[in-house]
Amino acid sequence: MVVNKDPLLLEALNNIRKGNSAKARHDLMIGRSVPVKVEKEGNIERWNCWGQLDETKPYPELFRSPGKMHLIWGHCSKMGENCPLHEFFQKKRTDWKRKTLRFPANRNATIQETLLKCDAPSKPCRRDKDNLCPENGTRQGYPVSSYSSCPWMMTIRGDYPFRTLNDIPKEVIFPPDTQYYLASVILIFNGLHFKGISVDAKNAHGKHLLYDGMNAPEDRIQMIKADDPISKYADKYTISELWYVKVDRSSAEKGSASPSTTLKPVGIPNLANTCYFTTLVQILFWVIPLRKSLIAVELSNRDGKEIQPIISETLEADSDILFDALGFLKELLLTLQTAIVEKKPNLKIIMKNLRDIMKNLVKCLGLDPKENQCINEFWNTLFHNYFEFIGVSHLYRLQVTTFYLEVLDHNKTGTAREKKEALSQNLLSILPVDIQKYV
Repeated sequence: MVVNKDPLLLEALNNIRKGNSAKARHDLMIGRSVPVKVEKEGNIERWNCWGQLDETKPYPELFRSPGKMHLIWGHCSKMGENCPLHEFFQKKRTDWKRKTLRFPANRNATIQETLLKCDAPSKPCRRDKDNLCPENGTRQGYPVSSYSSCPWMMTIRGDYPFRTLNDIPKEVIFPPDTQYYLASVILIFNGLHFKGISVDAKNAHGKHLLYDGMNAPEDRIQMIKADDPISKYADKYTISELWYVKVDRSSAEKGSASPSTTLKPVGIPNLANTCYFTTLVQILFWVIPLRKSLIAVELSNRDGKEIQPIISETLEADSDILFDALGFLKELLLTLQTAIVEKKPNLKIIMKNLRDIMKNLVKCLGLDPKENQCINEFWNTLFHNYFEFIGVSHLYRLQVTTFYLEVLDHNKTGTAREKKEALSQNLLSILPVDIQKYV
């Protein structure tokens, strides 16, 4: 879609496919990047490369948000969850005026910490002029931009003391769960000349390419190693910008564990012997498509009678109980999500909130906190029931259908018989260890 909206980009890509990279670069620079900075002397073009990098970005569409970005609001700075406006702000979402993801470097924080502490605004804790916080507290905003609303390119500006490509984080998360990979490193020399590095972020031993347009055509592109000092091929150059590209949604939402290595997870306090339950909630939280689907479901628009009752040795619950419990599970997931994107989370308050929600969830289901449960049975009975209810079974279930057709003998007449068999397998089943193998 971005390409279709930019005819110059489309034409440049067509020239590259035809092997005419020089023409693509020339047309691009003349048509977009430096149209007012080119002087001609006969057949010779002299380009003035002085200026800000933003002035010469050829495809601004890649750096702009294609949709609205939003903010959610943290706890009241004075009264916490005891503020009378707490419930109002927990549900409030505000349009964020930011159109680009462009952040200054911070030597006192990692790049991921910079993104989690991005310059989201704070506001007075008030609903309107007649509904004010009794203690005049404030609320901090936190971005919750969806995958589709995030721009394809995110920029980190400024000088980081990275010596090699290996020192630069290859993967970051923009809250709450949009993944970005390092695509380019822009180097600058004294504000006069730029060099660019194209990074193969997914393969440390891949082909990282250094481009320098001032060199002769045969030397403009060099292959470099990730562990080579940057000063080896760009002496006296400093890092001007890091460009991160959004990971394709099909690969970003496979439920991998990569977000948990970037964002700091928050634990859920156990209530006596409820470790089996809290473990399953954490597993569910980091399977991103399932978490997002559970949080997004509007219970007010659903009929709880659609949930199948559960009758097992360890859990008996009718549709109404399961529907109410789903509300507490949603609240638990939302609290965990808010905790990992807050700039300075108050862990004491967060732990108390998680513990209280967990108490309500266990009580609603009629479970005894002191009694342990089979984690496999609990997952298959309760959680798979919820997945069926909200319609996400296709995300974790493999359905194989086999068709059989009878082969008739050459001297046999009639119609060949047909047979159809369907096999369904839950790919998210938590299987018990086969103890017999190790006894």
